Order: sequence, then structure tokens, then C-alpha cells
Amino acid sequence: MTDKEIQQILHDRATRLARTEASEHEEQMRIIVFGLNGERYGLDIENVVEIFTPEKITPVPGSPAAIMGVTNLRGDIVTVINLGSALGLSLTKNDTGRPVILGINGAITAGLLVDEILGIWDIATSTIDPPLNTIDKVKAEHLTGEFKLADDLVGLLKASNLLEVRENA
Repeated sequence: MTDKEIQQILHDRATRLARTEASEHEEQMRIIVFGLNGERYGLDIENVVEIFTPEKITPVPGSPAAIMGVTNLRGDIVTVINLGSALGLSLTKNDTGRPVILGINGAITAGLLVDEILGIWDIATSTIDPPLNTIDKVKAEHLTGEFKLADDLVGLLKASNLLEVRENA
């Protein structure tokens, strides 16, 4: 790529990020946004079954570091994944974190432990940009895009990829 092409890409991206409001007629996505190790991430609300505070997370011997353990959700045993570890962030033992329960194709699949829930927003799909090429490879394979929310840049996660916990995570 030439310098001019790179400048044009960065200019186009800055223009899209500078948008503040979506038009009423634009296609929108409802996204739950949460904090994780000081960063902001989001998931399409269609992939979220619920958010709950577990009574207990039971560790599973021999599981990858990103697997915190399992918990009981009204009779269903749910694997709880430390999302920070799965994304290559520092592994935290966050006792105040809350699992976001993922559901893909109508079935509960796993709980993703996040630091805090920041809210649910309707985001115009036109404001979602592809992830930057400079993002860490581990994070990039879990991201479908990025969007601006107030003064924060939020990484939009791929729910299906989050379930692939690697041994080195």
C-alpha cells in the first residue's frame, strides 16, 4: 500500500468514527457493551441469553487457564470462560465479575465472565468498521468490527469464536 492509500483509509475511518447519531432509517444492531480490563467490548444481544451472578463457580481440573470452571444455572451446567484470558488480556481473578450467558441457535453454550456491564445500545451497522490491522492477532480473530460509543472505541466480538478456548489462553 502506498502512503496515499493508507491516508485515504485512515481519513475514511475517521469520518465514520466521527458520526454521532444514526439515521432512523439505517439498519441497527442491539449490542450489550461491557468493560473488561479497562477496555470496552460488545456482543450482539441476539447471542445473549441472560446476565446473572452465580452462587459458585467450581474449577475444573486440567482445563485451560481461560476456563474458570462450571456453574449451575437453574439446573443447566454452564462453562464459565474468563473472557480477558480468552482475548489475551491479563488473567484476572475478578470476584465481582458477572457471566454473560451466550446462546447460539437457541441453546445455552457458555458464560463469559466480564468486569462490568455498561449497558445496551442500538448501533447503526454502517458505523461498525472492520478491526484495525494493528490489533493483536489473538484479539483480532475474536472481533467482527469496532464502533465508537461516546468517547470510547468498542470492539464487537464474534460470539461463536469466543467458544473456541485454546490451551495457551
